[in-house]
Amino acid sequence: MDNESIIGNLLELWEREYPWQSTKKIYVFDWEIKTIEVKNIRSFKPRRKSKAKEYRALMQAGTEFPPIVVVRQKKDVEKYILIDGFHRTWAYKNLGVERVYAYVGTKRGGYSHKFH
Repeated sequence: MDNESIIGNLLELWEREYPWQSTKKIYVFDWEIKTIEVKNIRSFKPRRKSKAKEYRALMQAGTEFPPIVVVRQKKDVEKYILIDGFHRTWAYKNLGVERVYAYVGTKRGGYSHKFH
C-alpha cells in the first residue's frame, strides 16, 4: 500500500472517529504499513476497558482488525507512539501477541512529532 492510499485510509478514520480533530498533521508524515513489535509501542490504558475486553474476545475468536496507527519516536526509531488503536493494543498485549500490523508515520525531514 502506498503513502497516498494510507493517507486516504487515515482521513476516513479521522472523519469517522475524530471529527473534532484537524487532519493536517496526517500530511506531515510519510506513511507505510508494516509489522512492528508490540513491546516497542508506547501506549496508555484504554478509556473503556470493557471495549478492550470485547476486542480481546473477538481476537481470540479469530476476528481480524485494521492496522493500528503509530508514529516513530524521535530518539529511537524502532520505538513507536500509539496514535489510534489503544483498545486493540491493550488486547494484543493481554493476549501475548508479539507483532501487529501498523500504519507507521515517519515525519518528513525527521523522525517524530507530536501528533495531537
